Amino acid sequence: MRPTFPWMAGLLLAALLGMTNASWADASDGGFSEPKEIEKRLNAARAELAALLPDADPEHGEALQRIVALGEYHLSSIGVLASMRDQLAQASAESSSWKGFPSPPPYSVRVLDEVRESLATLENSQRISEAQIRIFKREIEALEEIRASHVQAERRLLEAAELRTHHSRSAKIENLQARLVAEKIGRRQIQVATIEAQLAASTSRKELADRKLKTLGDRFVFTRDELDGMLKQIADDRNQAANALTMESSIRRTPDPLLAWKLEFVDLQKRFWESRFNAMNRSSGAESREALATLESLREKMAGQTHLNSLRPDNKLVLC
Repeated sequence: MRPTFPWMAGLLLAALLGMTNASWADASDGGFSEPKEIEKRLNAARAELAALLPDADPEHGEALQRIVALGEYHLSSIGVLASMRDQLAQASAESSSWKGFPSPPPYSVRVLDEVRESLATLENSQRISEAQIRIFKREIEALEEIRASHVQAERRLLEAAELRTHHSRSAKIENLQARLVAEKIGRRQIQVATIEAQLAASTSRKELADRKLKTLGDRFVFTRDELDGMLKQIADDRNQAANALTMESSIRRTPDPLLAWKLEFVDLQKRFWESRFNAMNRSSGAESREALATLESLREKMAGQTHLNSLRPDNKLVLC
């Protein structure tokens, strides 16, 4: 029987493998966001793939191809991350430089609506981003456990008492699988970093919107001129939809139901803005309360119409 030298067998097997997991151990350290490190790993995997012999194990080639594909994905994702960080810097600069509205109060009710809509959108975006981050971080934890099991399995094979062919092949598979999982971790790390930048930008914009809302306070008005302008736009939209409905009815027996739906929606809009104007401008408390009740009912109906439209597969209805 030949003498065995476990440490020598391990060194030889490491040399046969070409690159051990030590080169990929930074997966949990956030190193995947560095373009130079990504290119280094990608070039190494490409070189290994190009050096495979024709009779090489197909499983090795498939694993290397997936590692290369993930490395290329990382490079493209870095640009997205950089863009999102630029947006964060821009949002922070806008928030810190804002000193107030360009015009003195009282402010238009449309300004109030824009700020409120912005706040609602940003709050929803924050909730989505926070949920995505939690999901991806849990996935990273699970992937790190999988990677650790591959690393431990490879080490056991490297420390085998005698180097055998099946040990070499098994160790190579464990090595490649550990590297592949490490790249998957890197993908999620870049995604988390991107979403965290997006979340920080949303937080900065929300802080600015909160300041704007506080500045507005109750110093806003809804003038008759504003209402007349809205009603004119609504009337133009209604006439356009009614003309299209009439034309379709003359061409085919069953006109597009979306046109009738739009007519109903613009009618709701007209009643909504009229009720809102009355609620804000009536001197009588009873009239104001009545207008507010009507306004709330119309608000719910309009929200329902908008929601139903968003569920349609074609989503063709253009809301005013």
